[in-house]
Amino acid sequence: MARRSWSCRGCHAHFEAKPPRVCPECDKDAGFHYLGSGLERQRLAELRLLESAGHVDQIQTQVRYPLKSRTGAVITHYVADFVYLDKREQRTRIEDTKPEAHMSPESKMKIRWFNADYAPQSVTIIKGTK
Repeated sequence: MARRSWSCRGCHAHFEAKPPRVCPECDKDAGFHYLGSGLERQRLAELRLLESAGHVDQIQTQVRYPLKSRTGAVITHYVADFVYLDKREQRTRIEDTKPEAHMSPESKMKIRWFNADYAPQSVTIIKGTK
């Protein structure tokens, strides 16, 4: 089972249990990033390093995108693990982290659907072992 955690947007402290409204580490109501797995936690740490180096900005987690039928009715949603601005390429990046050994048929279908609906945007799959 995935190891869920939360990370403070202000001080970057990590919590295994759902955190209170105000971060006990920095005493701020900065909000929290929800992380659905250890791989997501690792990728967020990498993105924060890139952010501190000035390469990325506006990191968001668990961003929902509606997936629509041909008539425009919302059928379901694709939830991206990370969305951020890549300052080097001046474009928004959308990422999904998946373990090396597993990607469900539902995930594959939603990513293909997203790529078709939101072209030229596309999902980058970040594979890992955690």
